[in-house]
Amino acid sequence: MSNNTQENRLAMAKQQMLDRDLKRRGISDERVLQALAVVPRERFVSAHYRSEAYADRPLPIGLDQTISQPYIVALMTYYQTIWLDYDNVTAFPI
Repeated sequence: MSNNTQENRLAMAKQQMLDRDLKRRGISDERVLQALAVVPRERFVSAHYRSEAYADRPLPIGLDQTISQPYIVALMTYYQTIWLDYDNVTAFPI
């Protein structure tokens, strides 16, 4: 598969993740959506799982560890931003 084809598929999968898995499930904070839009999840998984990088499930990253599913990452990021906004902390801007 050519790099352009793979990049196009990953871009489509990322957009589906944003629309279907995040926005439809209530993630609406633009900072969180932007953060998940710019992070290349495919760089954090092995080549074997690259095509599944934006699937709504955790994926193995080695040493019996996983990268959390995108929805959980978005939820944790959202709650982190609420806490930081609440305390007027700007050390972790999104």
